[in-house]
Amino acid sequence: PVSQSTFFNERLALTGSFRRDRIEGDFVHRLGNDPVTYKNIQGFNIDGVNQVGVHKVRTIWQSSPSIGLVTYPFKEMRNRFLAPLGFVANYSSNFTQISSSSVPLIGGEDPPLTNSSTKDFGLRYSVGDGVAYVTLSHYNTTQENVLGGWGTRGDFQDLYENLGYTDPLYVGTTGFNYQDTRANKLEGWETEITANPTRNISLVANYSHPLVYTVYDSKDRRAFYAANAAEYQAGA
Repeated sequence: PVSQSTFFNERLALTGSFRRDRIEGDFVHRLGNDPVTYKNIQGFNIDGVNQVGVHKVRTIWQSSPSIGLVTYPFKEMRNRFLAPLGFVANYSSNFTQISSSSVPLIGGEDPPLTNSSTKDFGLRYSVGDGVAYVTLSHYNTTQENVLGGWGTRGDFQDLYENLGYTDPLYVGTTGFNYQDTRANKLEGWETEITANPTRNISLVANYSHPLVYTVYDSKDRRAFYAANAAEYQAGA
């Protein structure tokens, strides 16, 4: 549901929403071909054993709140330069759908949903009773649990083969077949000009200068390497 309220003779406007989503993923793999009909045999591999006709179903509940405000604290003042000056602030969150890959994390857990949140605040200058306004804001977006493959997978396979491992979880073409996560951040300044010449037409122009950088990368791989570094050094 979405709610919008105004207070103090419309000098303050608040907007909020809250979503609760049920996300479901149904996974089935091709296990091979029927030797008689040559049709695909579908199922799922559970604990290393192919189970014909079995599906893996994942169900996740996800909450997505958001809130925003616009205030014109000088609206009632007679100063025609300060009266149109307002302040804006917003918070929002969202998520992506369940990954199409059923490859787990190295701990055996299902991969999480990628989610992001954005915070922004700034100034707004309105003219003509809202016919046009200029907004200058600073925004900060964090994206977490971005999924990717196990980095330098081949190097880990070779390392464990040299250490004498034979477990297919670590060596060979199936070794280290895991997903991993990273987090990114995007922040910067944005200016936007909006004009509403008629009730049915809005014109918008904006410019932003973002900075994008990585918060963390290959979170599980780095932790796994650090936890086993002593074994690697002893076997060198």
